[in-house]
This record gives sequence, structure tokens and C-alpha cells, in this order.
Amino acid sequence: MHRRFGPSYPQINRKDFPTIAIGSKRKKIFNVHSIRYLCDEFLELLKKNETIIKEIGKTDWTNVPDDLSKLVTIIDEADKASTMFRYPFTSDPATDKMKSVFKSMHPTSVAAEAHTRSNYGSPGLMIMALKNEKNEIVETFVRDDDAMGDVHNALKQLADMLTGVNLGLLCEFAES
Repeated sequence: MHRRFGPSYPQINRKDFPTIAIGSKRKKIFNVHSIRYLCDEFLELLKKNETIIKEIGKTDWTNVPDDLSKLVTIIDEADKASTMFRYPFTSDPATDKMKSVFKSMHPTSVAAEAHTRSNYGSPGLMIMALKNEKNEIVETFVRDDDAMGDVHNALKQLADMLTGVNLGLLCEFAES
């Protein structure tokens, strides 16, 4: 969209490269990772170019589903620094524990958890146990397949939605 609605279209001019508003400053798009800022910029581009988008396109791309903002909010609230899913660990140990599918559980609690899950028809329990040099179990981890399930679902839905939008915009604007 930046290229198509830029002042030098169809040429690409380096000085026209997209920037994103972060407060009162603008940063190059490559330096912005916040899903909130990127989405806000996308929506602003749609709004600013609404007339030409409706003239060129066969689809009203300015009619954004309410779900888009809801999904972005779920993701943004879980990952304010936009680092959680880009790096194996963040500067916040509590956040790192949240995103891990392996949850630390006291060794004596593992048997009770396995029993509880099997009584409710849940799939088996994946357990990882760490032993010390005396062959004693000192720490256990249990797999939690639903770790941050709401955030992962939001990420998948948003990715699907924006992939479709990207393809549609490319197809409709490439024709003109």
C-alpha cells in the first residue's frame, strides 16, 4: 500500500520508504515490531486512501471487521514489548514461564495431575523429569498444550485474516 499510494508510484523511491507513527515520532517500518502500531498504521493508510481504494478495488478493503481490533488487542496485551514470540526468552522471567508449554510442577504433584487428567478423559500427560547426580528427581515439568491458547488462537486468526487481505490487495491493485 505504501508503494501503490506513494508519491513516486510506480517507481520506488528510497525516501518514500514507509514509516510508522510512534507517538510524535516516525520510525522506519523495519524498526517497528509492535502489532498495535503496525495495525494502526495499516488502518490509517486505509482511511487516508479510502477514495482511491474504492475506485480501484472490486472489494471495499476499508470495511475492516471488528475482529481485527479485538485480535490485535489480545496479542498486544500479552506482548507489549513485541519480543515474546521473536526471542526464546525475554527480560521478564514470568512472561517466559507463561509462554512455555512446559510448566514446572513439584514431583509429588505430577502423579495427582496425571490421575486427574485420566479421570476426565484427557490425553496422556507428557512429563519431563530432571535428576541430580544421586539419581533423585529434583524437578519435573508437565506439558501444557493450552499455554497462552487465547493468544496463539488470536495470532493464527489474525495471520489468516491479514494473509487474505494482503493477497486481495495485491491482486486488485496490481491490475490497475
